[in-house]
Amino acid sequence: MSVTGAAATDSSTDVSSTALRSTALRTVPTQLSVTSSTGSSASSPPARWAIRACAGAGGAAVVACMSALVILHLLPATDGLNPISEPVSAYALTADGALFDWAIVATAAGLGAILAALILDRRADRTLTGALAITALGLIALVVFPDVTTIHGFTPVGRAHWIATMIAFGAMPIVPLRMYLRHRGLGGCTRVSALCGRSAAAALGCFATLFVGNVIAFATGLPLWRVGGLVERMLIATELTAAGFVALWTWRGCACARPGRS
Repeated sequence: MSVTGAAATDSSTDVSSTALRSTALRTVPTQLSVTSSTGSSASSPPARWAIRACAGAGGAAVVACMSALVILHLLPATDGLNPISEPVSAYALTADGALFDWAIVATAAGLGAILAALILDRRADRTLTGALAITALGLIALVVFPDVTTIHGFTPVGRAHWIATMIAFGAMPIVPLRMYLRHRGLGGCTRVSALCGRSAAAALGCFATLFVGNVIAFATGLPLWRVGGLVERMLIATELTAAGFVALWTWRGCACARPGRS
């Protein structure tokens, strides 16, 4: 009787051990499929089509803004404005000013789309996020506060417009410059990175010229700044071009890597 009981006990123990091992084998692959080696959940990479859709929308908004600004210079309502001396924002005060406002708002929305693409592509750091957000908010603000001046100078609304304009113009070149610096010296990077760097340098040069010229005019009260409109148009052209390169770069993607790394 004792031998039979011992044999039965050993048999049941073997069956229990086999069942536990079978359960463990079925459980481990399931756990590995949902968790990483560090115990955190592994997230799937973002869909490339979503990144390209956001980047494409941003690029389309930039092209639409450039086209609208060119059209504004050709409309009869703007014939009296001198493109050499008058700021671009003066077009907002004409009969066709709605076209200017919508072009600027579309550009702000386009920058938001580019930021969304960078976030989806996991390339948006604090600098890029802050610069794009500040530029977009500055563009919205300069539409909300039009460039209203009198013979005595800026009105409070006009001063708010100038501040918003300088903030937007000053923040935008940071985006292509930051992307260029992050990818400088990396192997396999596209030529668009160099174009971003060059357009950012040109935009910063135009911005510095415009800002210093405005400050001198405000400080002295003398009409020394007679080509401010031309410099502002050059600045807008270079910044929109830089934004277009950023959108193109984000749309195409970049498989660069540091030398010696895969």
